[in-house]
Amino acid sequence: MKIRTAIVAALIGGMGFATLPAMAQTATAPATRASLSAEEYARRQAQGELYEIALSQLILDKSEDQSVRGFAEQMVTAHTASLQKLRAAAGTMAALLPTTLDSTQQNTLIRFENISGMKFNMEYMQLQIDGHKQALELNRRYASDGTDPALRQYASDSVPMIQDHLNMAQKVRVAPPITPGPKL
Repeated sequence: MKIRTAIVAALIGGMGFATLPAMAQTATAPATRASLSAEEYARRQAQGELYEIALSQLILDKSEDQSVRGFAEQMVTAHTASLQKLRAAAGTMAALLPTTLDSTQQNTLIRFENISGMKFNMEYMQLQIDGHKQALELNRRYASDGTDPALRQYASDSVPMIQDHLNMAQKVRVAPPITPGPKL
């Protein structure tokens, strides 16, 4: 786990980020209807982006299911770009954004290290569906009620991508591993 985390951290660090961040899209609690500050929105969104990247990278390292791997590859690419856009939109707040996974996210990665096969793939895809629903709510809410214009624009621009990811996740069908039949 620590080796994979270090690899992902180096990968993200090589793209101009400090260290491994975290995707709370799938692990943060849904936002409440109370007003959400720009700082809190940016923190939650960054945490989510970072977690998405780390978890999807783990999937690429372990999964043998081609449809799940294809989805995870798209998530790494899209959320890496989205994180860069968030950091730009956050302006001076970017320095305050998280650079590590939170404990819940770390525990999820550890749990995923210890499962495999169809269960591994199915749990990842369910996490993607749940997480993208939460991210969709967070971004729709900030796009309509947010106080920082640049972050509101980022949130508004993110909604179609998140909806696409949710739609894609709902369509991925995890296939059981192919095992050779008896020799005739």
